[in-house]
Amino acid sequence: MKKLKEMKKNNKGFSLVELIVVIAIMVVLVAVLGSTILGYIDKSKYSKDITALDAVDTAVGLMVADPNSNYDAAKDGCTLKTLMAVEDDAGNKVNKVLADTLAEVFNADGEFQNSSSAFEGVTTDDVWIKIENGAVTITVKSKDDDFDGYQSPSGSEELESPADYEGSAE
Repeated sequence: MKKLKEMKKNNKGFSLVELIVVIAIMVVLVAVLGSTILGYIDKSKYSKDITALDAVDTAVGLMVADPNSNYDAAKDGCTLKTLMAVEDDAGNKVNKVLADTLAEVFNADGEFQNSSSAFEGVTTDDVWIKIENGAVTITVKSKDDDFDGYQSPSGSEELESPADYEGSAE
């Protein structure tokens, strides 16, 4: 019993230097892991954005296949915002599949929902759609030029920049 009391008196714990060293190591680990994890989060958001644009591509393709749809504006190329305002032969706005898809991808202000840094600030005005011989081409230009933009999988190989189309068919 006496030895136990003596051990408690002699055991003073960790020194201040030891605690500072441990905290410094933890800070370095958190900084390294934190930046890595943030990079993965942005990559996953970017993949989600690409998947969303592929869904828009499919929805526009379904609109083209609909015999009642009027997509003449997109034949010469137009923004997604312009295409959304087009009415079909029955006087309805864009077909239901496209409208539902757009509601999932863009918020009420027309901006990408929960977008990656590459698509941050991209709106329906930045999404360029061209329909040629039934083939849909969708192009998105990056706001910050971090990437070259998006081109739909069903689009043609050679594609001009949406900036080249400014003012046409709108």
